[in-house]
Amino acid sequence: MPLLAALAGWLAWLGRQGTRAVAASLFIGILLPPLAALLKPVFPYALFALLCLAFLRVNPTEVRRHFRHPLRIAAAASWMMLATPVLIGLILVALNLSERVPGLYIAMILQAASPPLISAPTLAALMGLDAALSLATQALGAIKARTIILPGQYDSYFPPVDSFYEASKIPGAECRPIPSTWGHMTLWNPDDRPFIDAAINDALGKWLLALTSFYTYVAFSQYFLIWYSNLPEETIWYRHRMVGSWLSVSLAMPFLRFLIPFPILLCLPAKRNLKVIGFMAVWSLIVEYIDLYWIVMPTYYKTGPQPHWLDLATLVTTVSICGLVFWSRFRAHKMVPVGDLRLEQSLHFENA
Repeated sequence: MPLLAALAGWLAWLGRQGTRAVAASLFIGILLPPLAALLKPVFPYALFALLCLAFLRVNPTEVRRHFRHPLRIAAAASWMMLATPVLIGLILVALNLSERVPGLYIAMILQAASPPLISAPTLAALMGLDAALSLATQALGAIKARTIILPGQYDSYFPPVDSFYEASKIPGAECRPIPSTWGHMTLWNPDDRPFIDAAINDALGKWLLALTSFYTYVAFSQYFLIWYSNLPEETIWYRHRMVGSWLSVSLAMPFLRFLIPFPILLCLPAKRNLKVIGFMAVWSLIVEYIDLYWIVMPTYYKTGPQPHWLDLATLVTTVSICGLVFWSRFRAHKMVPVGDLRLEQSLHFENA
């Protein structure tokens, strides 16, 4: 494998030159503006390659080691995502850059906001700092599908020790043994249903909380992009939604979308209550419809909402078509393994 060894050696050398390369590129770009303008189109590709190389330098063992110290990760996350942007913002305000050099002010604000989410591990690796800690901090913010394994505490066929082993191999999985004496027949014990229902409702509540946070993130990102670009053809979008009764809808959307459902779903008893989860699910669907109405209709109704019977008819038609497609596909597929050679035997099985 001489070719792979040579390639690995070249990448290792390139990784060791990262700090010098970043410093040199800054000075070269300032001293030679024509060269900077010439290389500007390839900047996104170079940045992507730099990110890949920086992450390849992180040792997975070191990342796992840092997860044993959650307080350290929390402190690093607070510093990266809160303290650093606030400190940079205070310095910029003290220097009055927003009035003196508006372009530089916007660039610095973006630079202060982007590294906590994008380039913090890269900058840490290039500066020779602990990139594994930075990457572990960033990994905590990733949304992953949650898995809950519910074995019977006295199940001899599938003992809890096996379930704990399975949970350790699934990222983000959790094992909750059901405290029941029914063994393998735990699911058929009515007294164990509250424990099982609470675990399932908890997973559904967390999923609904994640969706609420995601939709809020998307809406805020749209607002933030339009705000800092400050282009007339973009900002007019919000101007149309601040006229007449549309202003009331615009002011109500942050409360309907985030400020009301988020604290409710954040409470553990609420996430384990099926009635609360059902109510918040219906709430989210209604708010989603209001949000879509608020996004589209100001183009046609300039002064405010004007409900029409076609609005309800369109919604019913869309839901009916989706339900018809689902039902047709549901009927086209069997719920039992029709190709199983022992299907007929298993259907007539009786336990002696």
